[in-house]
Amino acid sequence: MPEDIFPRCMKCRKSFNWKDAYLCQNTPGVNPPPGQGSWGPRVYCPHCGALIAEMAKPWLKEEWEWFGENAKINEGCPPPPSPWIYGGFKKSIPPQLAPLYEEHQLNIDKMKQFEKKSEVSKPKISEAGEEHFDRALNLYRKGELDKALEELEVASSLGLSKDKYAQALGGIGIKFVQSKKNVDSAFECCLRSVEIDPSAEWRAHFFLSLVYEAKGDSEKSTQEYNEARRLAGTVWWIPENERQIRQIVKNWTTKKTVKPETIKKPKIDEPAVEALIFTLQDKDKDVRMRAAVTLGRMGVTRSVEPLISALQDEDKYVRREAAVALQKIGDPRAIEPLIQAIQDKDQIVQMYAASALDKLGWKPGNETEKAYYFIITKKWEELRALGEQAIGPLLQVFPDKLGSEEYHVILTLGEIGDVRAVEPLIKALKERSRSTNSTAIARALGEIGDARAVEPLIQALTDKTNYLLRSSVASALGKIGDVEAVDPLIKALNDDDFRVRMIAVVALGEIGDARAVDPIIQALEKEGKDFRMGAAWAFARIGDSRGIDQLDQLLKDDNYWVVEAARNASKWIQEK
Repeated sequence: MPEDIFPRCMKCRKSFNWKDAYLCQNTPGVNPPPGQGSWGPRVYCPHCGALIAEMAKPWLKEEWEWFGENAKINEGCPPPPSPWIYGGFKKSIPPQLAPLYEEHQLNIDKMKQFEKKSEVSKPKISEAGEEHFDRALNLYRKGELDKALEELEVASSLGLSKDKYAQALGGIGIKFVQSKKNVDSAFECCLRSVEIDPSAEWRAHFFLSLVYEAKGDSEKSTQEYNEARRLAGTVWWIPENERQIRQIVKNWTTKKTVKPETIKKPKIDEPAVEALIFTLQDKDKDVRMRAAVTLGRMGVTRSVEPLISALQDEDKYVRREAAVALQKIGDPRAIEPLIQAIQDKDQIVQMYAASALDKLGWKPGNETEKAYYFIITKKWEELRALGEQAIGPLLQVFPDKLGSEEYHVILTLGEIGDVRAVEPLIKALKERSRSTNSTAIARALGEIGDARAVEPLIQALTDKTNYLLRSSVASALGKIGDVEAVDPLIKALNDDDFRVRMIAVVALGEIGDARAVDPIIQALEKEGKDFRMGAAWAFARIGDSRGIDQLDQLLKDDNYWVVEAARNASKWIQEK
């Protein structure tokens, strides 16, 4: 393509390809241009960051306007293509770096640093994780959504990025409602998607808005709908899809809200019941599952004992439907088996069993039952209150938990502080060093304070891909207080990330070893106020004369907060 048909920037006078330009679409916190109440996408020069063009009316795809004098020097040059063509030009502006109304200018250096840092810090998924993710995509395309969900969970545990995980969850959720009209599974997937990464999948927000609307929660519905529109920008679902999803949700809500007395129960045919009970032993798992579903709808107490046996079925889907069927029948004979089912290895079976027990009016009879019940119902505060009694159930479910549930389980183990959790947490730290919950694992090990965690934590301190993990590890080593961590923490004073360096100096103060004094003094010359504040506290805790002399220097610091920290440190020494 000849150079002269490329657009040029009126500020730097350089030519560029639209693919290289930055695109900003309805970013929150960015004000509209002068004289306009609202605006659509804008395009910025990739060389200097100047505003080149804007879409005056977001609903008209091709109605772009040159900004300022750009129209003069670009006469005859094609305007920017529709945002759909290049998917946001592949260089969309993160909200935190978007230009303000007064500037109309991007800080290109900052943008480049942000992009480079994002590439470096982005965790890499393992080959096995990629394989499981590809399997999940293939199963998704085939419509085998339950299996796709299982493969996706495995890929997540092997390092799949949070945004990909959330986006895939949302996609599976939408597929559930579109192809299978399964609103319950769709709702669960979309809810988890927005919990993991609220900005990953706008369609999940849209679907949730429809569900909340159907449930009568207008506030949540409006909130989710607005979030979907904000994330989607100028892209939106075609009306046919929107109407289709809305109708499915409406039908689902109607079924959910039918009064029990208006439901016509199927005519009970004793031979049919016996045949279904016999079918619960069929070699085909799908046949067994359908038999459990039908027996639950019939509500015949004769089927209670066979359904109780089905709670031990080798197939998790059969066990799930057996728990649901027992809930519908509501016979108290199912209470004891359902109590055992809340310890099932499948989380969905656990949830259905807990729901059935709630309907039957059951209350946990001992601490172990309480622990399993609180884990399933996500009552984390009540679980922490159980203390050591909750450790066994927590450790049993810990390897199978993922995402936000795993996060809460890890934090609960740390807050309870039982040393039985140390080895499982160390194993998890090695296996999931690049997962989103690795920082929680390090934090939990620090709270427990067992010396067995020192070596694995020191190893994790060398992970250059995750500054959040290194920060949490440094803090944990300080809390444990083992002198073996002194040298690695001294090295961390030269970490690339200022947060790691700041926490490392505080951790050295907690350990209190005099070897750290000289390295901290040397680092003071090049560090900011946060580091100097931490250094004042570290000098006081270590108590070495060289550090005490430095406190006198920090009392003369130019920064008010550094002086306050030094003053408080000196006061602490006097009162000790």
